[in-house]
Amino acid sequence: MRGAARRLGDGGVLRPHGPASAVPAERRRQVVTERGRDTGRAGAGGTAGSGEPGDPGSSDGTDGEGAAVEQQVRRKDTGTATGRPAAGGPANRPRYGLRIAVPALLLTVLLAFPGLLPNTPGHLGSLAETALPWFGAAVLPLLGWAAVRRSPAGLAAALIPAVTWSCLFLPGLFPAPGTGRADFHALTLNVGGDRTSPEAVARKVIATGADVVALEKVPPSAMRAYERALGATYRHHAVHNTLGLWSRYPLHGVDALHLGGAWPHAIRAVARTPGGDTAFYAVRLPSVRLRADQGFAVQARNASAAALADHVSRDPAARLVLLGDLNGSLRDRDLAPLARHLTSAQEEAGRGFGFTWPAPFPLVRIDHVLLRGLTATTTAVLPDLGSDHRPVLTGLSGAGGRTG
Repeated sequence: MRGAARRLGDGGVLRPHGPASAVPAERRRQVVTERGRDTGRAGAGGTAGSGEPGDPGSSDGTDGEGAAVEQQVRRKDTGTATGRPAAGGPANRPRYGLRIAVPALLLTVLLAFPGLLPNTPGHLGSLAETALPWFGAAVLPLLGWAAVRRSPAGLAAALIPAVTWSCLFLPGLFPAPGTGRADFHALTLNVGGDRTSPEAVARKVIATGADVVALEKVPPSAMRAYERALGATYRHHAVHNTLGLWSRYPLHGVDALHLGGAWPHAIRAVARTPGGDTAFYAVRLPSVRLRADQGFAVQARNASAAALADHVSRDPAARLVLLGDLNGSLRDRDLAPLARHLTSAQEEAGRGFGFTWPAPFPLVRIDHVLLRGLTATTTAVLPDLGSDHRPVLTGLSGAGGRTG
């Protein structure tokens, strides 16, 4: 009968016929010995290996015994019977935790200390600083990776850059406390783009209630149209090249500032605002580009920004407002000299990131209102007015402003 067992001698040694006979004897003895240890622990009463006929652990019924031995050997060979961890099991989780911890640590350092990123080649440091708020999005795949791998260490590592990002940017997402009533309002808008007309832009600008308006990148062919459309509301204005200042208050001391390059990048005028004279700058720094041969091409902008910072630092005006398109974030290390002399209205009274470009879906804040000797009571990025930039409107008060 297939699978029957024969007794050889008085020792009662079993030599099973059937599937187990294909398994090497040494391997069978090793597994049977291990099973014997297990059944010995199970206790008395014939519940395991009692030797009674028909009992699953007895020496009779060797066909089932042989199949079980072969299965145990195969499982042992594949590592599933010895407690060896399967791929992705708990023993592998520290390894996944380390793999998550390395990029999480690098991301944390980048968020907390972006100045450590070298600016060569290609001014990558400036580019990273400009886009810094968006690096928080890299936390999400790290958290997802840790969740999929069920790695507590990986989850803890991914939470470090998440907390760092939150400390840096979450406070700015909540409304700033009110600082009183504004004495006047100022607006800046880069009017570049061809999605609208000077008349339409002028109507929307007037509707904001701004008292002083700085327009940048005005096409020379459209300057007269802007003067006509805004002239009835803003009786005082100063224009030069593609820049213009319009004011409800009288202007004097108008000056075009050459900051390098072939055309002026700023104009300065003093307005008789409530509370005293205020120097206004309308600014548009040179554009930046991403180029294959240069990376983040910012050389012309940086040179003009340094010249502007020097001019502002020497300006004798006690009250000063800089309005315009700086083509960069104030986090950019190359705009730091300018930021040292002035206060950002967005940081003082704004809510959210204050992104202004591109207008349909803003990704970065490159249009700014910067102050000295004044306090921002409110500031807001307004809806798209038809340009490729969004306008920024700021309420200003002469009480308690930074003086230098």
